[in-house]
Amino acid sequence: MLYVTYFAIALALSVDAFAAFLSFACLEEKKKSFYFIAPLSIGLLHIAFPILSFYIIKSLSIELDLLGKIFSTIIFFVLALMAFFKKKECINKPIIKILSLILLAVGVSVDSFLVGISLSFTTNNIFIPSIIFGITSASITLIAILIGKKIVKKIHFNLDYIAGIVFIVLGITNLF
Repeated sequence: MLYVTYFAIALALSVDAFAAFLSFACLEEKKKSFYFIAPLSIGLLHIAFPILSFYIIKSLSIELDLLGKIFSTIIFFVLALMAFFKKKECINKPIIKILSLILLAVGVSVDSFLVGISLSFTTNNIFIPSIIFGITSASITLIAILIGKKIVKKIHFNLDYIAGIVFIVLGITNLF
């Protein structure tokens, strides 16, 4: 029964990753390496963040919920601004693409940091839940990217504004 609960939490953690990476995949055609790197980065962060927060809380007693929400919201708003105001010559630079992927991966993984805090009060082993979170979120991220790829092939107009709106909605919902 406990594993079902962890899987349900993993699905909940993956909702924003699905929406964000579906939008991100719709921005432009991605290199094949993106289909491996993006889900892997999401999966690893969904493993690492709960473990990190679990041990921080076990060693300290601090309240990080509001800080995590604000941090995640700022990241989503920055991504929205990048989607709305991107310059073609600037966004095609590899460093901008990597920065966008890192910001997005961290933004959708902050909630797993907060889940790690919650679990620090209810369990003594964070590794199994973290692995479940990581595998689930990586799989769902890959599904979102593949769907986004199909959307880009079928729709031949710029989806940057739609992606920007999705990032703003994710940012606002992170506050509540």
